[in-house]
Amino acid sequence: MVEYINIVMPGNTHQPKHKKNTSSNKELHYRDASEGEEYGTINCDKGGARFEVTLQANNQVVMAKARGSIIRGPKKQRLEKGDLVLLQRDPTTTTTDKFYILIKYSQSDVKRLQKAGELTTIKDYDQDENVSIVFENDVITNKLEEIPIDEDFIANI
Repeated sequence: MVEYINIVMPGNTHQPKHKKNTSSNKELHYRDASEGEEYGTINCDKGGARFEVTLQANNQVVMAKARGSIIRGPKKQRLEKGDLVLLQRDPTTTTTDKFYILIKYSQSDVKRLQKAGELTTIKDYDQDENVSIVFENDVITNKLEEIPIDEDFIANI
């Protein structure tokens, strides 16, 4: 009878330590309104771990500081323009709104949040969408209001 023996070769002993965890079944953290949490999108970096963020609920632009565990340590993440983040309002301040960035969501997390119905945006229309400039030979596709332009109109401008 032949007996097989497993022989462990020297070297490559640290390989399991450096394996990245790429599991997509991690638990997704949802917004908790009772703790003052909000979803936001990063507009730009202001330096010193501070970011300009637009809140998803009301399109308000606020300043937010990244939490230390996000930007330092073994699980640090790079925060860039357009990233969806979870913000928490600082309850200790009363005069101004201070926010801290708690979590950065990946693209797969954003899709899961959209399927769950968590992400809702309110569109803010500052400009009238029906305003158009029509030149002499162009075809008018949207005829809401047509103003004749002649020499008298140009002289009054």
